[in-house]
Amino acid sequence: MLIEHGMPRASENDFWFVIVVMVTPAITLYYLFFGVNSESWLQLYFRRKAAEEKKKLQQLEDNEKP
Repeated sequence: MLIEHGMPRASENDFWFVIVVMVTPAITLYYLFFGVNSESWLQLYFRRKAAEEKKKLQQLEDNEKP
C-alpha cells in the first residue's frame, strides 16, 4: 500500500492506522532489547543459548582428546 500509493494524508482515515502499524513494531523491538529491566527474558534467552553452545564446544573438545 505504501509503495504504490505513498503515505496517506493526515485527513484520511488510514493515516493513524499506518502510523500505528509502523511505530508499534519499532517500539516493541526497542523494549525487547533495551527494556527497563536489565534481565529481560530476551537477554536471558541469548545468554542461555550462548552457554549451550559453549557446552557443546567443550564436549567436542573433550571427545577429540585421546
